[in-house]
Amino acid sequence: MKKVTKIEGNKPNKRRKNRVAAYIRVSTAMDAQTESFDAQERHYQELFKQRRDWEPVGIYADKGISGTSMQNRQGIQSLLDDCRNGKIDLVLTKSISRFARNLTECLEAVRELSTLDIAIHFDKENLNTQQMDGELLLSMLSALAESESKSISDNSKWSFKKRVENGTFRHSVAPFGYDLKDGKLIINEEKANIVRNIFNWYLSGDGAYVIAGRLNKIGIEPDKGREWQDNSVLYILKNERYMGDALFQKTYTDENYQRHKNNYDVEMIYIEESHENIISREVFNQVQTLLDERKERMCNRDTTVYTNRYPLTSRIQCQNCNVSFKRRTHYTNDQSYIAWTCSNHLMGTESRGIKFIKELHPEEAFVTLLNKLAFGRKEIIEDTIKKLEMSDSEANKSQKDLEMGLKEIQDKLHTLSKLLNSKTIDITFYHKEEASLQQEKKKLLAQLRRTETKEHQYCYQLQALKELYEVVNRREYFDCYDATLLEQFVEKIHVMSRDSVVFELTCGLRLREKVRI
Repeated sequence: MKKVTKIEGNKPNKRRKNRVAAYIRVSTAMDAQTESFDAQERHYQELFKQRRDWEPVGIYADKGISGTSMQNRQGIQSLLDDCRNGKIDLVLTKSISRFARNLTECLEAVRELSTLDIAIHFDKENLNTQQMDGELLLSMLSALAESESKSISDNSKWSFKKRVENGTFRHSVAPFGYDLKDGKLIINEEKANIVRNIFNWYLSGDGAYVIAGRLNKIGIEPDKGREWQDNSVLYILKNERYMGDALFQKTYTDENYQRHKNNYDVEMIYIEESHENIISREVFNQVQTLLDERKERMCNRDTTVYTNRYPLTSRIQCQNCNVSFKRRTHYTNDQSYIAWTCSNHLMGTESRGIKFIKELHPEEAFVTLLNKLAFGRKEIIEDTIKKLEMSDSEANKSQKDLEMGLKEIQDKLHTLSKLLNSKTIDITFYHKEEASLQQEKKKLLAQLRRTETKEHQYCYQLQALKELYEVVNRREYFDCYDATLLEQFVEKIHVMSRDSVVFELTCGLRLREKVRI
């Protein structure tokens, strides 16, 4: 009998299970959204147990994050990375709006996963990306999801505006000097005193850079960062919350969900007395005026530097006729030199204008002036600072007296009106007294404006003097001309004669110097 050997064929390989992942997202951490998150998670865990032909990879999640952009969602980024690394065959998600609200990002993700032969199944729409005839349906649904997102965003903005208007808005961040308690700003007295010092220092003439250095030196720690910078000081000085007001919508989100600084592109909401103030409204407004003045001065200084070819342009002028000098080149015996000549003198020799002076001469006089200031800084600069501080204090006292007088007049006007309404006085007497009080009020207001202008002038001059003192205090001797210092500290150079000039400094000092002819 022949031997028969049975040869068995190779058994077919067992088909690999589909590797399936789920993606879930909720946009806020509110209780209702948290329950939705847990419900979605339970749903997919049960589904994984029921489908024996699936190999669960895991559940990827983003909790409390907006769906308007994929870039900020770690969960979906992790999911996409694992898809690219070949770990996933199918992605499950509740709806298109849960996956992505941005139409462009949604289509880009679907196209990328389709090229990797990975399907996405959207439960709500009952849509599988590998079973579509094309992308038209997905585009329509994604557009709906994006429209839904915009509607939700608009509703949120409307709700925010209403909460601000009816006083139910809850603050989410407390600026330096405040603590946050139950959505309300509560003054932190220890830090509030530092804020008050910052405002007082600035009004006394110190700049933001000087104030920041002082805070770091005495060991005051800011809320953010390791040390104070001039920008952080300026942020405090400009922040309306310190006088008890609140400006909302300082930034806004555009239709592409990008954040921008609001330069009046969208409506802002300003609420007065929304919380307890640290700084009085009067002090805050004085600081804003001073900030504007210094900014304008710096802009003018920068404009002068970049639009004028030379440091002396528009600075040097004739004392006799108050017109500016012009720069010219003089030639003598095959040599040349730069000179500055009165504009009127150039128009005719009969003019009262002073004859030219060589450019080198006021430059040398300025070096001499700096050395005198360095040598006599105590008598010239320190004493002047003390006098200005004393004058500033007197102006401040005078301002307070005037404000008190205005308050008394306002009280009298109010009492006068009540007497008229109660028919205690007749209309003729009322008009006579009211006119007299209004006239007195007008005079006090005029005096107050002059006082405030003088006070701001003192602050301005104090700052310039302190800056000048810092420069001359660092040097024992100036041995060469520095155009930068002249641009910084010299307002005008008045040419008295060909051998004498007066330097009018930005701090208000006027100092005469001899000029070598």
